[in-house]
Order: sequence, then structure tokens, then C-alpha cells
Amino acid sequence: TLEDYYQMLRVAYLAAKEGNPAAVIHLAGTTYWHDVNAGRRLYVDRLLERIMQDPDAAANNYYFDVVSLHIYFRTETVYQITSEMRALLERYGMGDKEIWINETNAAPTDDPLWLVERPVFQLNLEQQASFVVQAAALGLAAGAERIAVYKFFDVGLPIGSESFGLLRADGSIRPVFYAWQMVTRTFDGVTDGAFAQTEQVDVVRLTHSNGRETLVAWARTEDAAQIRVQAMSTKAYLIDQYGGEQIVRPIDGYYTLSL
Repeated sequence: TLEDYYQMLRVAYLAAKEGNPAAVIHLAGTTYWHDVNAGRRLYVDRLLERIMQDPDAAANNYYFDVVSLHIYFRTETVYQITSEMRALLERYGMGDKEIWINETNAAPTDDPLWLVERPVFQLNLEQQASFVVQAAALGLAAGAERIAVYKFFDVGLPIGSESFGLLRADGSIRPVFYAWQMVTRTFDGVTDGAFAQTEQVDVVRLTHSNGRETLVAWARTEDAAQIRVQAMSTKAYLIDQYGGEQIVRPIDGYYTLSL
């Protein structure tokens, strides 16, 4: 129950900090859609309300340091859910808390080397790779401090089971491995982000600590789309979702990108 979890959190936080003041305590990854579909207030909302009722909570950092999120399969919900959690923290006066997306991915069904039967979310390998790029960009734009993919390696997974790994159970590499490699290199050191959307495209702007700026753009539908980006320099680096890179130069002051 919520009360059980609150008590476990409080006792664990106090014990951990007593043993190691530098310990960092994460909330468990909590349900979102089960609450939404049932018409309930979000679990995190109810938990934060319960914490605020404890007269000793403020003196003990409200018994946690980081909100942990698990978000799968639907790209744009990464921005939605992360933004809602940030708004909840602000509402309860906990805006200094970090948000980590410590699980995200979209497990493929149409992998020629690992076929999976699943009633929803039919995905191929390219779509899985696209998901982790888009999810990382949207999570950073919504204010997540850290993002991790679940999972690295499907060790010991039975044949036909739902497989999330960057590496399959036999150790072979999926394309998503190279997409996540690109993300960890290209999206590093982000200090700010913004998200813009039309019916045809999503665009995320990421600002980095060294002054670099990254635009991440994709078409929202199966139809190709085109965008024009005003040039701020005489060249830019165009990087695909697997890390392939080329230098592009503006024409009449703009870069034109086909998505």
C-alpha cells in the first residue's frame, strides 16, 4: 500500500543516511498508466502528499533525493510524464529534486534473430533505435538529469521472450546499441533543452555546457517531412541515429533537412 511504501522509504532513508551521509536515495519507479486508466491520482502525487504530512520530513530532505521513472514504447509520453513529474515536485516545494529516467526502451517484435509474439507495439529494429534517440532527447528537454536504457544485455533470456537488450541473449549486437552509443556521445553535458512540435515534426534543441547546440528532429508520421534551420555558422554536423556523421553547409543562410 502507499502507507507501507512510505514507511519503508522513511526508515530506509534514515538508516542509509546514518550509515553513509553521501548515499543517494531514489524513489522506486512507480506506475503511471495504471493510475491514469483507473482515474486515480498519480501514485507519486499521493506519495508526496503523504510525505508532506510528516512533520519531520522537511528536516530529512523529504526522505528521498531522486524521482525515478520507467517509460516505455510511446516516444512522446517521455516528455509528457517527465514534465508532469517536474510539475508535481514544484507544486510540493521540491523543485530541487532530480529526475532520472532509469528505465526506457521499446523492445522489438520484428527482429529476424529474435522473433517475439506480442499483442501490442509491433516494432522493428530501426524503430527501436529511433525510440531511444527520441526518448533521450525528449527526456532531457523535459528536465531529466540522467537517462538509462533497460537493458544492456539479455543474459539467460528464454527464446521467444520479450527482449529489450542492446545485446541479444546470444551476445550479438542490435542496431539500438549504436544508436545509444551515439546518444551518450552527442547528448552529453546538456544544461538546457526545449521541445517544439507541429503535426508533421518534433524538434528538440539541446544546449551543452561547452556552448554547443544540438537539434534533434524527426517526422511524426510515416510521411517524409522537411525542415529549414537558420544557420548560425558556416557549417554543421549532420548525424544520423546510428552515429554516421557528415559536414553540411548552409544554402542562402539555411540548412534544409529531410526527415
